[in-house]
Amino acid sequence: MAAAAAMAMKKKQDEKNVLGPGGGGPGGGSVTMRNQRQNEVLVTALQRQNTKQWDAIENPEQLRERAALRIQLFARGHILFRQRLHRENLYKRLEFETELSVGGWRLFTQVMVFTFLLIAIGMSGDPSTKRGIYTNLRDSFGFDDLRGMTDRSEFVNTQMGAIATTAKDFFILSGSQYFVPESGSVELLLDMETFSAPKLLGGLQLEIQLAEFSFTGVVRLSPQFVRGYILRKRILPAGQGSELACWGWYLHAQKGPELHYGGHDYFATPADSAEEATVKQETVSLSNRTVFPAEEYRLLTIVVTGTNVTFYSNLDNLGTAQMPRPVTDCFNNLEGMLVGDTGMTLGQLSFYAKALTPTIIEEIYIGGGTLDDLSTGTRPAPLVE
Repeated sequence: MAAAAAMAMKKKQDEKNVLGPGGGGPGGGSVTMRNQRQNEVLVTALQRQNTKQWDAIENPEQLRERAALRIQLFARGHILFRQRLHRENLYKRLEFETELSVGGWRLFTQVMVFTFLLIAIGMSGDPSTKRGIYTNLRDSFGFDDLRGMTDRSEFVNTQMGAIATTAKDFFILSGSQYFVPESGSVELLLDMETFSAPKLLGGLQLEIQLAEFSFTGVVRLSPQFVRGYILRKRILPAGQGSELACWGWYLHAQKGPELHYGGHDYFATPADSAEEATVKQETVSLSNRTVFPAEEYRLLTIVVTGTNVTFYSNLDNLGTAQMPRPVTDCFNNLEGMLVGDTGMTLGQLSFYAKALTPTIIEEIYIGGGTLDDLSTGTRPAPLVE
């Protein structure tokens, strides 16, 4: 009887837990746990009570009731109140483990990179390694020979060529890939050549559309030379006006260098003109005469800046003359240019699309080229016929 009463109370308690507060809404999980604990306490009490009562029971009906009660207790203890899987917690756990794995690999990669960086820094700071690199460069470039050298001309003349050659050995692409000759510079004539008459560089078109430009060339005059053009862009190949110049660099053995230009602006005189034009081209020369001795090599330079022209002989500034107007160019139907004249030896004739400074002229005079060209192994672009 006591067992039946306990079972009835338990049934009412279960119905109240199912339909009561928290059975299906928020907080239901905590109510279920509380009911589970209460049920365990009740089952334990029933087991103790029934154990005492059933010790003296002998009839079969009570034995069957006892067996049924044991089955009921087993079901309540192992099936009805068994712990369930919490899906949300499982998802969070799996997500956490995945992030932990990825983060571990990232940390390992960063540690390895940092380790290699420390190794590289340690190797670069090794005194013996640094000393080896310094010794190699010092011996290769001959830096010991530069100690105490204060003369710039001596450096360019004796050391610059060797340093440029060694630099190209260390980086062999420097002369062809990474150092580009200065844009606009043209090498008109390289090797020294003696002329018995002007030489035609045919099929070429060197146009001067700049306010500043320069020409340089090495010249030697024979005793028979009187006057003639170092370089001239002619208007016509023959006939009237063929002696004029669109622009030209002229040299007189007793008076010095001159600049001739603008023949295309005056030529040709109209056929019905009563008188021949007295001015055929602009001629700009120095007021002081400069005599050029024969059989002597000289670096001659002409520098045009706006409406001023400056003449140099070797490193000497011969003077500056005022031009009546800027230099203009002409189209001569690809009739080319004339270089040299009778009794003149000429070479290393170059055009520069800028006004050369005295420093650059000194570099050309001492080293045969600008310091930029010597250091990079380049020179003005060759003139291709």
